[in-house]
Amino acid sequence: YSIRGLGPDPAGAETTANDHSNHPQQTSVPEMLQSLLESHNGGHGLSLHDVASLAVMMRKLVMLLDRDLVYRAFYTLTHMNMFTENEELSDLSMQTVVKVIQAWDWLHWHDFDSDRDFYVDAMTVPTHVMDEFGKLAMVLMEAKFYRERHSRNPFKAKTLSLADTVQLAHEATQAMGMWQDYDCKAMKRYLIKLDPDNDGRVPLDVVHNQPEIGDSHGEQVFRFSESQDYLR
Repeated sequence: YSIRGLGPDPAGAETTANDHSNHPQQTSVPEMLQSLLESHNGGHGLSLHDVASLAVMMRKLVMLLDRDLVYRAFYTLTHMNMFTENEELSDLSMQTVVKVIQAWDWLHWHDFDSDRDFYVDAMTVPTHVMDEFGKLAMVLMEAKFYRERHSRNPFKAKTLSLADTVQLAHEATQAMGMWQDYDCKAMKRYLIKLDPDNDGRVPLDVVHNQPEIGDSHGEQVFRFSESQDYLR
C-alpha cells in the first residue's frame, strides 16, 4: 500500500517505479479510505472518530498484506527450489521460517514475476534489511518456544506452521522499530559529526554528499538520499 510519508527510499523511486506500478499492493488505499470517510461528513474533513477508524482500518490492511505476502513467499521459495528439503505447511523448520520472512520482506518492494533474477540474488545474499528481519524472526521464535516450553514436546524439533509464520510476520512488523534502534542511533551519531556549527543543523548539500554507509559485511545500512521536498 502507498502511504504518504511512509513510502520507499525516494532515491530508488525511479529504478523501482515500473515494479511498483505493476505490483498489486501498490494502490493508494489511504486516500480511498480518507475520501470514503470524508464523504460522510459532506467534505468537511475528518472527525476524531474518523481518524481513529482510519488507523484501525489501515492496521487491518497491513495485517492482511502480511498474510498474503507470507503465503506468496512460501510458494515462490518452493517454486524456485530454495528449500533444502520438502517442507510441510504445518511443520516448517526454523531455517525455513527465516527464509520465508526474508522473502516476505523482499516481496513488499519487488515483483517476483518481473524480478526473478534479483529475487534469487537477494535470497542467496540477503540485503541488510532482509538479514535484520531474519535475525529478528529467530529471536521471536526462540521467545515463543520458551513461553511454550511446558507444553511443547522436548524431543520434537522446533518447528512452526505457516499460520504461525504469518503471526510471526505481524510481530516482526511491530517489533522492527525497536530492533533497528541501533541503526537509528548510528545514523544520529553520523549526522552529529556533520554539524559544522554545533547548532543541530546540517546543510542539505553536505548530507547528500555523504557516501553509502555499510556494515561490517559491506551491506548498506543507510544512505542520505531524501529530497528537500520529501524532508519537508
